[in-house]
Amino acid sequence: MATKMIFNPENHNFKKIKELQANGYELLCPKCKATLVIALTLDEAKEKGVHPGMYCPTNPQHVHMTVSLASTKQSLWEKLEK
Repeated sequence: MATKMIFNPENHNFKKIKELQANGYELLCPKCKATLVIALTLDEAKEKGVHPGMYCPTNPQHVHMTVSLASTKQSLWEKLEK
């Protein structure tokens, strides 16, 4: 069972988020306590049907962080549309 932790956007970056996931943490929205949708790789994004990043499933205005893949932008969109 995952350890639940309220996400604090001021103290986290994607590297820290990956570390927390690897150590069994489930990140929660600081406003509504919903489990955040996290897709930090292209495969995770395709599987979850979202853009790469981290989002609150209740309201994206609570938490909305995207992964910048600008160098592979065209390739990324082609893969996501498949």
